[in-house]
Amino acid sequence: MVDGTVADVIAQIVRRHGQKARKVMLDEKGQLDMTIQVMINNEGFMPREAYSQRKLKEGDQIKIMLLVGGG
Repeated sequence: MVDGTVADVIAQIVRRHGQKARKVMLDEKGQLDMTIQVMINNEGFMPREAYSQRKLKEGDQIKIMLLVGGG
């Protein structure tokens, strides 16, 4: 998806994979769950407010990671 944003990619994943993706990725308000972080081109975790602003270009690599903890 060239010329889209990170938010567009997340929305497309949820649309394509339906209720299962929605349950795993989104919170009760429909926002990306706080346990999920996004990284573009290994530049570090993106701030959530940048998801709808960051334009993607050809060749960008998107990593969507579920953060888990334990001990």
